Amino acid sequence: VRTTLARAKELRRVGDRVVKYGKDGSERARIMARGILRTKEAEQKLFDVIGPRFQDRNGGYTRLLRTAPRKGDNAPMAFVQYVGWEDTVRARAQEDGVQSIYGMPVNVFRGAKQGPR
Repeated sequence: VRTTLARAKELRRVGDRVVKYGKDGSERARIMARGILRTKEAEQKLFDVIGPRFQDRNGGYTRLLRTAPRKGDNAPMAFVQYVGWEDTVRARAQEDGVQSIYGMPVNVFRGAKQGPR
């Protein structure tokens, strides 16, 4: 999701909390997640796909990537991503034979721990 930096920081808090509920998987966690999520499909995906993916991780489920400021008002912008989504994107792109995603070559989506070079 691409949004302003202030909204991205707030969204990261909500995203991490929702993943924590997905990891828990209890009925109480489902009720709490229902209060945040808007659709049944999102709730189902949270508890079936996203929660188990982060089962062995103790926090830090989302990442902020700062981008160029927005034209017009020069507001700082950022992407909010779930950690580890690159592997899914890369695998899906190889299956479909896609060479670029969002205008970027597929080989750009390498590990997140690589810093600027």
